[in-house]
Amino acid sequence: MYAAVASQTVGLAALTVAGVTTKAFVRASQRLRAGGRLRWWHLAVSVIGAVNVVVSAAAAPKVGVALLTVSLVGGQCTGGLLADRLGLTPGAHRPLTLMRVVGAVIALASVGLGALGARSHLDTSLLGLALLAGIAFPLTQAAAGQMTSVTGEPFAAGTISFAMAALGTVVFALAVTSAPPPSRWLAASPPEWVGGVIGATTLMIAAVTIRILGAFRLTLSIVAGQAIGGLAVDLVVPARGERITVLTIVSVFVVLLAVWISGMTRGGGATPDIPLGEASSQSN
Repeated sequence: MYAAVASQTVGLAALTVAGVTTKAFVRASQRLRAGGRLRWWHLAVSVIGAVNVVVSAAAAPKVGVALLTVSLVGGQCTGGLLADRLGLTPGAHRPLTLMRVVGAVIALASVGLGALGARSHLDTSLLGLALLAGIAFPLTQAAAGQMTSVTGEPFAAGTISFAMAALGTVVFALAVTSAPPPSRWLAASPPEWVGGVIGATTLMIAAVTIRILGAFRLTLSIVAGQAIGGLAVDLVVPARGERITVLTIVSVFVVLLAVWISGMTRGGGATPDIPLGEASSQSN
């Protein structure tokens, strides 16, 4: 919990500094005064973003980063499909297609394969929570993208998103811990500080690119880096009592396979981006 609070606090501070120095806050306030409106769900979903940080901070030391990653992947693919299907992103509405669903199913299958690779201290409850946290991740990116469209400033949108997520993290920390703030919350190690900056940077990239890529394709792009990076972290600094197995490595490659298959929707001889209903009719 303290790691999660430190990460969110540092990310919020980094975005605030960037917003002030670039005068992004001034320009965003002008857009809002001119008629731009933030929707209630933009803020609500941003609070839910705290779940991703809290669950990741709690689960990584116990189940390992690689296994945590494949669990998050399953939820992220599901959440990405949901956000695109409901039109929650600032870009065009993106229907469910055959290859999108196939890619998501393969990614979900990799979660079970990765769980088989963890032979000790397999915590199914933490993996289940990671799955739910993954679902919230694309929704958070969609909200950040919407706020970027309204304010015209990614730094302003990111600051709002991180502020709401930090608030949720602090409230949750107070509910489950007994240590009084801020004495222990300020005792963060360097990796926790770096994590907050990386999280803020990721959110900024997502807020700008989600209009073009959509939630699902953006998620898959992030997934590719998570799978490789998560495995690398576990190889270099493994969780105590855990070890990398062949099945864990295979599960990461299965995630990458899902990324490749889900990208086979446009151009280059790939399958057209046809909605599932139309695909069924054509096959008949």
